[in-house]
Amino acid sequence: MAVQLHWHRKIRGVDFGPISFELKHGQTERLKDSQGPPIWTVTARPISEDEQTRLDESGHSDEDRVLVLMQEQPGLSMAKMAETLNWTYANGEANKSKVDRIIRALAKQKLVTQNYRGNWQLTEKGTEAADFVKAAEKAAETI
Repeated sequence: MAVQLHWHRKIRGVDFGPISFELKHGQTERLKDSQGPPIWTVTARPISEDEQTRLDESGHSDEDRVLVLMQEQPGLSMAKMAETLNWTYANGEANKSKVDRIIRALAKQKLVTQNYRGNWQLTEKGTEAADFVKAAEKAAETI
């Protein structure tokens, strides 16, 4: 996951270009709780424009995979989507939060919507996007 730090007009100061950071979760021996075991935390590492582009492309790839899965197997739960896409935590549990983040990003792009029962489904635009992804994958296979 990546974030950008950038100058904002509401705060007075010198303008500067955006600075990208990669966020990673993990543990460190330097941060422990009162009983001694390390605590989970998030660290930010500055990244180059090339790395930012690579992370953006990876995010689009994940969105594409969710779109195609929703088209091919409509009505799956977030847990089942995560299992099908092999998105799991180290303990083997389905990474439902990753699916949720991606679906909400797709909703902002108006590619998915919630139906009257609260289940997510592809919009017409989402169906077109999934068809485009599948056609692009098929074309890449023939090359």
